Amino acid sequence: MFVCPPAVPMKVEAESVFHTMTLNDIVSSRFYNGDYFRTAENVKESRVSELMSYAQTGRIKVELSVFVLALGSPALEEIVCLQPNSCSWSNILNYIPTHEFHALAQLCGPSAKHSGYSMNWPAVIYGASLIDYPKTSLAVIDEAQNKFANSMHNLCPERRIFLTPIQHNPLNVVSGLLAEKCHPYWVKHFFGIVEVESLESGMLHVAGNPLCPTCSSVWCSWDYK
Repeated sequence: MFVCPPAVPMKVEAESVFHTMTLNDIVSSRFYNGDYFRTAENVKESRVSELMSYAQTGRIKVELSVFVLALGSPALEEIVCLQPNSCSWSNILNYIPTHEFHALAQLCGPSAKHSGYSMNWPAVIYGASLIDYPKTSLAVIDEAQNKFANSMHNLCPERRIFLTPIQHNPLNVVSGLLAEKCHPYWVKHFFGIVEVESLESGMLHVAGNPLCPTCSSVWCSWDYK
C-alpha cells in the first residue's frame, strides 16, 4: 500500500495506509461517493500539501540527523546546546528503560515541553488485553461492539456509505475500549519515578479506526519540574 524507493526496507507485514486514518476520515468518504480508496488518497495528499506549504513559506525548517542518543554521547551535547522549547519523542519511550528515558529527556530539555506516545504499554498493564478476561471475554466484546456502534451512529446517523453492520475487526474495537479504561494506570506507572507538571494524556485516536491494529496508542505531554 505504501510506495517506497528501492533502497528503503520493505514495509511491516500487513501494514496499510488505511491503518493511519481516523474514523472521521472514513466517514468523510461520503464526499467521494463512498470511495474509501479515493478518500485515503485525498486525505493524505491534503496533509502533505499543507506540510509542503509550511516549508515553502518558511514556517517550518527540517534538518535530518542520524545518531545514537545516549548519556554522554555527542548527540546529547548537541541537543542540549540547542536549548529546545519542545521535544517530540514519538514512540522512543517504548524502547528505552523508563528511568533512562527520563534521564535523557530531562537533560535534552530541562525546561522544554515534551511529548510522545506509546503503542506497547498494554503489554505491561493487566486488564488492557482481552486475554485478561478468560471468564467474561464475551461480555467485554459485547460492550465494545455496542460502544463502537453508538459512536458510528453519532458520526454518521444515516449510515448510507457502509454495509450494515459495518465491517470491522472485533479485536481492534475491544483493544480501543480496554485502552480507554486502562491507560491511566500506565501513565501513572510511567511518570511515577519523576516529578512532572502540566501532564496531559489520552488516546491517540479518540475516534479510532476499526481497521487499525494500533488503536490503543496513548499520547502524553509534560514538563519536568
